[in-house]
Amino acid sequence: VGKHCRPSLLSPRGSFFTTNNKRGEANMAGQDWSITISSSTPAFDPDPQQAENTDLISWNNRTGETHQPWPATPDWRPWPDSVMKPGAAGYLCDPIEPWSSSTPAYVCTAPTTGQTTIFYICKNHPEERGTIVVTAIF
Repeated sequence: VGKHCRPSLLSPRGSFFTTNNKRGEANMAGQDWSITISSSTPAFDPDPQQAENTDLISWNNRTGETHQPWPATPDWRPWPDSVMKPGAAGYLCDPIEPWSSSTPAYVCTAPTTGQTTIFYICKNHPEERGTIVVTAIF
């Protein structure tokens, strides 16, 4: 164990955290969630996906077509390509080939209190829609 690291502990929500900073504050390790993309309705399952701060979201494409979850406005308009580049805040993932999983994983950021909803569509099939509800845990 390093100078400022302490062993992992089980948190009340079942994930692990470590107290590895100088002040001994807990750093939560998020949950990993997988959203299945299928040819049935809804295309994204589960919908909505519940998540908390630092949870990781990935998409598992179980179809014969390429899909790309893409951020949208609450009225399902896609964010423009000029704003949503790989690495930008809100970028969900790269195109997902058939029978593959997404990369990179999307790291959820919760508001300080309450919750926020992330609306997304499939960039290649805009009629496919989903949501992620991210809730503050403290």
